[in-house]
Amino acid sequence: MKILVVEPLAAPYEKEIEGGLESMQAVVGGYIQAIYPFEDDELALICNEEGKLLGLPFNRALVQVPHYTAAVNTVELDGEKRAVIAYPPYLADVGVIPAGKHELTVTTYITRRNCFGDVHDADERLAWQGPSAWVTGGSSWTYEYRLRRTGVLTTPIILKKD
Repeated sequence: MKILVVEPLAAPYEKEIEGGLESMQAVVGGYIQAIYPFEDDELALICNEEGKLLGLPFNRALVQVPHYTAAVNTVELDGEKRAVIAYPPYLADVGVIPAGKHELTVTTYITRRNCFGDVHDADERLAWQGPSAWVTGGSSWTYEYRLRRTGVLTTPIILKKD
């Protein structure tokens, strides 16, 4: 079985193992825990189940923006672009973060929602955006501004990845 080994403060590398329980335990140095971060169960993250209890170092930071209405989010660490968040599970691997104080920035790029005639569209059921949503008259038109929630809707989550 070909695996990708990700150790603390080191670049990932490929390794060939037998694929049984014992060979996976040897790689992580103890009991294993499988984490399936994506909907596809073909990919698993295997880590030491007791890593936190044993005080093993974290090797990656993950940033999740679970609720937003925008085109895309970018994640920067100390001014360096590290990741793009655009698809479920809206999670990005920021990579290795050395000890010390750092600045993490999430930039959200919104769409044309709440622009043009879309702000006067009275039909709340309309989820699609585009020229047909930019109404200027008729039964869907209202003189009031109908602003929709846009941007980051909940606090981004920073996770330490075992």
